[in-house]
Amino acid sequence: MRWMIDGQLGRKNLNPFQWVEIVQKYRPALEEKAKENQGTRTDISAILPKGQPIDVRKELAKTAGVKERTYSKAVAILNSDNEKVKQEVRSGKQTINSGYNEIRPKAEPKAEPPMTEKIIHNEEPKPPEVKQAEPAKPTTKKCLKCKQVKPISEFKDDSDFCNKCMENIYTPIMDNSY
Repeated sequence: MRWMIDGQLGRKNLNPFQWVEIVQKYRPALEEKAKENQGTRTDISAILPKGQPIDVRKELAKTAGVKERTYSKAVAILNSDNEKVKQEVRSGKQTINSGYNEIRPKAEPKAEPPMTEKIIHNEEPKPPEVKQAEPAKPTTKKCLKCKQVKPISEFKDDSDFCNKCMENIYTPIMDNSY
């Protein structure tokens, strides 16, 4: 049987869908080989796997001479109940991709939003919000030492002491009363 299938694959006048149809006959044998190569779990057993893992879809697509996605789409068409699409793709009147798009379940259209949402979306755009000006910087400040309120110019940088009090802070106190 394999010899007959290989003979069919030797024909050059087949379209990609027909190649996939023929290669599908290899699937049971390839799946069986893949199952044999699966082996046992190596994390609980000292027995190593029997062979290299086989990606059945990849191997069949390679044998058919198509990409994996195209192969999957062709198989979906073959497994569908739509005989009209199968015949059109098989005869070459329709491509695999267009046939797949025809049999594939359509996504449900989105439901219309309720009327209230439509009204909100159709309103005129609001003017941009006016940014509020930053609060004005204070012009006076209270000194922590002399407790007097003085203009900001009387304070050095971000100091909490006025310039006059700052001079007195660093002057040593001379008290000889002891």
